[in-house]
Amino acid sequence: MAAMACASAPGGGTLPAGWRLEKDNTLVHQQTGLAFPARWDGFVRGEPRTRDDAGADVAIAYRDALGNVTLNLATYPRSTAPESETAVHFDRQLLALAKSHPGARVEENAPMNLPLGYAARHGVGAFLHWPSGEAETGSFLILIPRGDRFYLVDTVFPLDGRQETVEEAWKRLLAFLRTLEPDPDRV
Repeated sequence: MAAMACASAPGGGTLPAGWRLEKDNTLVHQQTGLAFPARWDGFVRGEPRTRDDAGADVAIAYRDALGNVTLNLATYPRSTAPESETAVHFDRQLLALAKSHPGARVEENAPMNLPLGYAARHGVGAFLHWPSGEAETGSFLILIPRGDRFYLVDTVFPLDGRQETVEEAWKRLLAFLRTLEPDPDRV
């Protein structure tokens, strides 16, 4: 364990607990085997975050080259959530996101089948938006339970009044979810 705490982070520091850096600069979450390349589909990976000493509750973000669009992923044991029922936990997460953005409106909130790797999983998703200066910002929030873990993913993007922008953000989020297939060789 001490060797893991001393591993070099992409930015030159040390990695937080629960992460491993591979030779190709891919970050791997050790408990799930999820692998995060330094770049994905025009996005650059941010620094990994760990919210517990065991490295079980972690988060990572990707940002597009212009800094306009972000994809955020958090995965954590269901046992650490105040409520383990997916719909109740999702509503709490959605409320927290909406409260953090004054004027936020939830347009859709529904159970749905979502990809996690190559498998379709039952989860919950919502679309919301809020005023951001002179513009409007949109966000999809997704929660997928898998085994004893939750996967919480959101994307934040500028709205420009075109439906195509929302559809493209949704497609990109689904493509990101499809990359999240745990690799048993990396656990």
